[in-house]
Amino acid sequence: MRNLVYIILALCALLSSCGGSSTNNKALASNYIKQSVMESETGNFKKALHQVNKAIETQKKPHYLAMKATLLYQIDDIDGSIALFKELIKNRKDIPSTIRAEAKNNLACVYMSIGKKSEAQEIWSTLLNDPDYLTPEVVYLNLALIQLGNKNYDETVKLLNKSLDHAPEYVDALYYLALTRKNQKKYKKALRTISILNNYVAGHRGAERLKQQIEQLDIN
Repeated sequence: MRNLVYIILALCALLSSCGGSSTNNKALASNYIKQSVMESETGNFKKALHQVNKAIETQKKPHYLAMKATLLYQIDDIDGSIALFKELIKNRKDIPSTIRAEAKNNLACVYMSIGKKSEAQEIWSTLLNDPDYLTPEVVYLNLALIQLGNKNYDETVKLLNKSLDHAPEYVDALYYLALTRKNQKKYKKALRTISILNNYVAGHRGAERLKQQIEQLDIN
């Protein structure tokens, strides 16, 4: 679930906007978080979690708790991750609405990873009406992937087009749109989508493989 790792970095970007109980504690906690991000980027999730726990001992901030929940997932403590994300989602005044929105997305990702598609779908659907979640194109993509897995190709295309309405350059959405068009046997549309994708990322491996597969078919 790479998206969960990306959320760690996004949450860290929000740290500068939050106050602390003291300058020294804030600096110390921030240092622990920086070390945690460095460890997570190299896949050392247990060490990253250790650094986050040290930051929480210094300052128990929602951002740090969100990172901890994400890292618990990464070390396969699924129950712990879900419980902490649910705690962050509760309507509490001390949890910023932006963190609550990100926690919802990550909780949905965790649910998807353990096969609870309906729970994930419900959360992502609510995020579409959440003004504090700033990347609706990602939500539409995630919802589309559920439909793609169910082979509901028409609904998949609708959701992917909505994703691209928000972010026309969204490469992942373009790739899955091309894949869905191929599954629908709409090969010319698939190739046109691949051409658009290549304008943003030349030589995209997945797109190139998909193009070769289509070209090997008798589409005349």
